[in-house]
Amino acid sequence: MASQLAPSVLSGRTLSIQDLDDVISLLERHDYSKTSYRRLGLRLKLHHNTLETIRKDHGDIHPCFTECLASWLRKADRVKNPTIDALIAALRGIGENAVADGINEERKRCTMSESEVSDCSSDRPMLALATPPTLLAPSKGEPYGATSLHVAAREGYDEVVQILLSAGADVNLIDT
Repeated sequence: MASQLAPSVLSGRTLSIQDLDDVISLLERHDYSKTSYRRLGLRLKLHHNTLETIRKDHGDIHPCFTECLASWLRKADRVKNPTIDALIAALRGIGENAVADGINEERKRCTMSESEVSDCSSDRPMLALATPPTLLAPSKGEPYGATSLHVAAREGYDEVVQILLSAGADVNLIDT
């Protein structure tokens, strides 16, 4: 039996220290400048004294950035509810609107109905086509030589069908 994936940090749930790597990856993916970690920490409701202690204990920007986020996720200084919405609001509050917009757009892409499954917590793009879909050979193990387009259409993955079609998948291929 396959294990279930943890809900994405983008799902709107309360975040915890276990989400630290995902939050850092998310910010890095959207080109957040770690040099403003102190301003971000203040907007995330961390106290000035906490941020000063982090600066003194860790010195370099990268570990300070990491410890700032870790403190937020551990709910230091009585932080009430670390969520992706709180992070987006804090980013906007320090003028990092492009980063906030990028995270918000990624969250929208990852918001799906309950009947759909997505791993939005990974660093991978949602779909990457290594070869043009017109060159995809029929899938091994698929009965009658169905192509990726056939499988996506049959299983009701409308977004995947649209992506395959926009990438040039041949709608005239016939399964055998």
